[in-house]
Parts: sequence; C-alpha cells; structure tokens
Amino acid sequence: MSSQEQPQQPRKHTMVGGYSNLGHDKALLKSEQVRKVANFALEEYAAKTTETATNEEHSLTVSPGEVESGEVTAVVLEAQRQVVAGLNYKLTIALIKDSICLGAIKVTVWDHFGELKVTNWGDKLLPWEDVQELFNEVQAEEEEKKALEVEGEIEEGMDEVEPNE
Repeated sequence: MSSQEQPQQPRKHTMVGGYSNLGHDKALLKSEQVRKVANFALEEYAAKTTETATNEEHSLTVSPGEVESGEVTAVVLEAQRQVVAGLNYKLTIALIKDSICLGAIKVTVWDHFGELKVTNWGDKLLPWEDVQELFNEVQAEEEEKKALEVEGEIEEGMDEVEPNE
C-alpha cells in the first residue's frame, strides 16, 4: 500500500462556532483559565444566593465570606468552551465545603478578553447524587496526580543519597 493509499483516520466533527468539550484534555480542564472562570462563577453564585436567600430555588446558600476564606471551593466537573467575541465557558461546578461535595451548579460565563460575566445559570441545583460519579472521577485523578508527585520526589531524594561503601 503506497503512502497515498493509507486508510484515513476518522475525523472528529465539531460544528464551527459550537462548543468543544474540554474534558478530553485534562490539562485544559485543570488550566488556570478554567479555574479562574470557575472561581468567578462561585463568587457570583455566593453573591446571588446571599441576595435571594429566601428564594427556595437556592436551597444551597453559600456566603461570599465562605468563598473568600476558602471554606467553600469550586471543583470543575465538566467544561465546554466556545469561541465567540471572546470565549464562552459552560461549566458544571461542584461546591466543596470541609472536603464534602454539597452539590453542583451549571453556569455559562463569557470571558470577553479578561472581563468575565455570567450569562446563564443552570435551571436548578444538582444534588450530590447527580454529580457523585463525576466528582469521584475528578477526585481519583487528583489523588493519582498527587501520588505521582510524591513518587517523583522520593525518586529524586533517592538519587541524591549516596550508597554506603
């Protein structure tokens, strides 16, 4: 078979202007930009739920103080990105307090060249049961990453130790 007759690889079809899933690229999913967008969304959510604390729609109230202190953090479970005049990010974010997942929110954030704005909140809060599998996958990846880092540090330390003669 000549080089011209090699079988073609199937092409991944993505609609031009559509959202692309960032979950296939773990480095991109964990990137500083995605974390920045997720943290912004968490801050906005905290401000929104504090303002509307009596609204039953927001049964999961998070205060801005809890977010600022780091008591409540965001973990990105899913992310999609769309190129527009800037970037749109559709995220599913788990809300973590004291190492416990309280539930998750869906949000769309527009990054207009560094200026962030929430353009859409998901229809409802996602209870722990709905995001447990995704959360466990993300946690397992984080634990594996930490274990590999520790293993690398141990190997570096062993290289520095001289054998007894």
